[in-house]
Amino acid sequence: DFYYKPVLNLHEIAPGDHFSIGDLDIQTFDQDHGFSRTLGYRFGPLAFTTDLKDLPEQSFAALEGVETWIIGVFSIKPHMTHTHVDQALEWIERIKPSRAILTHLGPTIDYAKLNEYLPDGVEAAYDGMEIDI
Repeated sequence: DFYYKPVLNLHEIAPGDHFSIGDLDIQTFDQDHGFSRTLGYRFGPLAFTTDLKDLPEQSFAALEGVETWIIGVFSIKPHMTHTHVDQALEWIERIKPSRAILTHLGPTIDYAKLNEYLPDGVEAAYDGMEIDI
């Protein structure tokens, strides 16, 4: 019998870290996910925040000047561990990205009604969506 022990080089990523992968500079920031903490990511002009309920002030600072913000929004109403639509819209108004995309949409959200409700510059993501930045 042959036994192979996998090799793992641990590279822990923590809130506030800055690192690069190739030419891509990445900044991480803290997120409150209700019962746990998660990381948000900023890739230059693009930010990705999903699996979050709230953001601490230092994370809002990390988002300042972002052009495209992808935000995980699970429901219309407040949820224990995820952001809801109106909360995300308040954050978008605060940060003022050129474009915001709501993703991680839960099963209770009607996609067509959501898109009708959203202001200019904010849209709901869809399967297969591609984003140019």
